[in-house]
Amino acid sequence: MNNVYVKNHNRKKLARFSGFTESSVMKVLGQEKAIWTESNLEASAFLYLNYKENILKMESQPLSIVNYHPNDGRAYTPDGAMHHIDKNGQKVVTYFEVKPWGKYQEQQLKYKCVERAFNRHGYEFEVFTDKDIPSKQVIFNLEQLKRSAIHVDPMSHELNVAIKLLPQTISYSDAISVLEALCIQAHSLHYLIYRQYLLCDLTMTVNRSTVLTKNIV
Repeated sequence: MNNVYVKNHNRKKLARFSGFTESSVMKVLGQEKAIWTESNLEASAFLYLNYKENILKMESQPLSIVNYHPNDGRAYTPDGAMHHIDKNGQKVVTYFEVKPWGKYQEQQLKYKCVERAFNRHGYEFEVFTDKDIPSKQVIFNLEQLKRSAIHVDPMSHELNVAIKLLPQTISYSDAISVLEALCIQAHSLHYLIYRQYLLCDLTMTVNRSTVLTKNIV
């Protein structure tokens, strides 16, 4: 089983081969295909991006492009692609790279050229750094909330009742008690937190004393 996570063993399965040794394959909630990553930062990026509301599908190392720079004929392979709905309601594909902030600063010219190359073909390109990706605790909390939230119908009457009757500020345990009294399952509370109708500090473990605040005017 350990061989599954060794880059050399999976060399032919990857879209390209690099010198990174932190390769792994993981299953992301809601995605049919496994995701290949080459660093812990990449893994965190895929997990975090997957929890954005407008994401339809994620892919790892989806393709390669050549001649993205007039003085460099090497191929470039983005770390991933996200199929999502843009602000105009259109389905679009954004290819992306994940890099530590320091490395990105050193290679900004390269990624500007890559961005122009993708734009010429009608695609978006973006670079995510460790400044864009939240902590592992935040990602863990989002994962747990989503696992519960997917059981809720966004159009359900229970959600409207819950958000209407919960006070402006309440602890997690008291919110659960209120919903239980109304015969509303905890999934509805998790949905409201996941969709940010209720806000809390996701950098900390969500527990009974976690304070929830309404995010609705």
